[in-house]
Amino acid sequence: MVKCPNCRAEIDDSKMFLHERFCFQNIKYCEKCQEGIIKEEFDEHLEKHKSREIPENNISSEKERYDNTLKRVESSKIGCLYCGFFLSFSEYEEHVEMCGARTTECKICKKSLIYKNLDAHIKAEHNLDNDVYRQIDSGSINNNFDSFKVQKPNLNDLDLQDMSSSEQIAYAIALSEQQQTNENKSKEVKSNQTDLKKKSTSYDLDQLDDEYEKQMYEEEMKNFK
Repeated sequence: MVKCPNCRAEIDDSKMFLHERFCFQNIKYCEKCQEGIIKEEFDEHLEKHKSREIPENNISSEKERYDNTLKRVESSKIGCLYCGFFLSFSEYEEHVEMCGARTTECKICKKSLIYKNLDAHIKAEHNLDNDVYRQIDSGSINNNFDSFKVQKPNLNDLDLQDMSSSEQIAYAIALSEQQQTNENKSKEVKSNQTDLKKKSTSYDLDQLDDEYEKQMYEEEMKNFK
């Protein structure tokens, strides 16, 4: 068992991660009665202490305090990590597991991936904090991106720390587009080289269609020597 740092209740190790998600969002600890109280009810709860509607020495046994706190935690709701739908404690794990396995598209690079891998992808591939990424909407992307390209056409040596959230998003999109363009060019070159290899089996330059192909062929032949 582990003591929750928020509500002070003793929680089974295997349930601690889930308990903390609900507890920190919904529960506030009352020092007077030593129980976790629903946040929306906390001010009213304190007024009851002040008015002595709750006696000063009204401290239940440890087991009762834990039971009362856990009932409040498990009767509360929080939003799904992926879709935002509000769920009860008993629904949360199963829903999040299913929801996280759904496919989505990165709004920056358009890559298809599952929801539970999106946060790691945003950080690793685009060097963005997840809260910055979540500010993206279609209108702000287009407006900020067009403005960003005009103001900062050179993507080299730019520091994310000097940028606003909208500029960080625009920079990530511009960088992704640049990388995609480079990848496409690389694929085109490889495709041209493959075509040249097929044409060069007879080693007859006259069979090549134009001057560009002849140059590509000669470069390719250097690699064979």
